[in-house]
Amino acid sequence: MLKDYLAEEFSKIFKAYLKNKYNLEVPIYGEEPPSLKLGDISFSFPLKISKFLRISPLEIAKIISEELGEKFHPHKLTFAPPGFLNIFLSREHYCSILQEYGEEKEKKEEKIIIEHTNINPNKAAHIGHLRNAILGDTLSNFYKYLNYNVEVHNYIDNTGVQVADVVLGLLYLEKRDLDFLEREEKLDFFTWDLYARVSKLIEENSEYLNLRNEILKKIEEGGEPESSYAKKLSQKIMECHLKTMERLNIKYDVLPKESEIINAKLWEKTFLMLKEKGAIVFEEEGKRKGCWVLPLKGKEEFKTEEEPDKILVRSNGTVTYTGKDIAYQLWKFGVLEGNFSFKPFYKYSDGKVVYESTTEEGENFGFGRGDIVINVIDVRQSYLQRIVKEALKLLGYERQAENSIHFSYEMVTLSQKLAREMGFEEGKISGRKGIGVKADDFIDLI
Repeated sequence: MLKDYLAEEFSKIFKAYLKNKYNLEVPIYGEEPPSLKLGDISFSFPLKISKFLRISPLEIAKIISEELGEKFHPHKLTFAPPGFLNIFLSREHYCSILQEYGEEKEKKEEKIIIEHTNINPNKAAHIGHLRNAILGDTLSNFYKYLNYNVEVHNYIDNTGVQVADVVLGLLYLEKRDLDFLEREEKLDFFTWDLYARVSKLIEENSEYLNLRNEILKKIEEGGEPESSYAKKLSQKIMECHLKTMERLNIKYDVLPKESEIINAKLWEKTFLMLKEKGAIVFEEEGKRKGCWVLPLKGKEEFKTEEEPDKILVRSNGTVTYTGKDIAYQLWKFGVLEGNFSFKPFYKYSDGKVVYESTTEEGENFGFGRGDIVINVIDVRQSYLQRIVKEALKLLGYERQAENSIHFSYEMVTLSQKLAREMGFEEGKISGRKGIGVKADDFIDLI
């Protein structure tokens, strides 16, 4: 790593100094300080040579920092009790040579798939989504600098209830036609408020809940006009999200969509594999009667969970999100082949093209088939990510399970003061309640 290389170079400077000034030859190693407040690289050799020079370690460190300080520019050399020499790296200089250092490295054969952002295509992105995207983009840039083959995914749930909610609002409440989706320049902002409004109606009135469920069924089965409307809505909101993230130079390679994951019957293939391995059981009685369940009780990884067993197929025959996630993870590793291809969806200002999955005419482009898969998802998804990993183990894919990595992070919340200023009673971000700061609004401030 670059920091190890720098530590070695700094050691050479110290060794030459001790040889010339004190005729001392001692091993010198750079270490990582216990706290960033103490620097980026630390050296403790003054503690070891103190008895030879008959000078206190702190005094030695002070003398060296004063006499060698300029040699470490633009980095900063300081001393600290009881006799440490600490170096604070110049961030600007460090980043400028990081890419050059990465380019000097041999091209890695492993393919790393990094999935991040994953916003439902029903409304504007908020600052919580922005945290996910920034973490994912930083991670992908890091691996690219180290010359790994990196493929960035942004999974789109274009068949979920969130999309159905907005279709209800636009078609049945607002009476908007398809042309409205093309005309409205700030469509993601418009649907932000509409989504919160529909969510409240559904919560208060079962008739709207029933209507939403009917719309959802039509979307899944291709019923019109809801199916075409949902498809167009998702596409336009996806464009809004890509434009938002591009403002921060965050880009993707491919947009796999849930509609193709379903149509390609990836779950059906996964379901058969799980049954053949005896990894799932059919519940004959109890509260899970009629469900297909992944039994996890007694496994070390899930011993802290009150109800570790996970339903993958409900009693009505519908598959849960976890089931779909297992199938999608298998596809990302190249274990399952999908009956879908890819076509260009959006061109960035620098000419880079991001592709979307499609059941229409397209090409393969070699997407998927990763050696390592990193999912950037908040800490609330830790249990579900562990289930995906365990399912791969049960299917016999030990290597893929080991290389399934959950990069987690904490949730973004608004301070009580900011929440009050914005007219909210709580600080927890909730798109369903319309609570949050839109990503575009936030970017406008920075």
